Amino acid sequence: MVDDRLAIVTPDDRRIVAIIPKGDGEESMKSAAYRIVHGRDGRGVEHDGRIDGAYDTKEAAFEAAVGPASNAIKLGYQVSIMVEGSEPREPALGAR
Repeated sequence: MVDDRLAIVTPDDRRIVAIIPKGDGEESMKSAAYRIVHGRDGRGVEHDGRIDGAYDTKEAAFEAAVGPASNAIKLGYQVSIMVEGSEPREPALGAR
């Protein structure tokens, strides 16, 4: 059986953060979207319907998303990273 997916791992190759399908040979644009969202234990990175991580700040979650996003770019994907805006009484930058 041939696996038709690619694993996107963190830069240190210790954790798989995304599994994406390989291209099917068509000329369609492949895309990978990452969203920084509120998780149970802080901020998380949502990708393919799954939220990973428990970061104290949006900035930390963003930095965690950049590595896998960079790998997706190298594979020819169109990439977007979206960060939710601040909630009332939440500082725009830094710790909660």
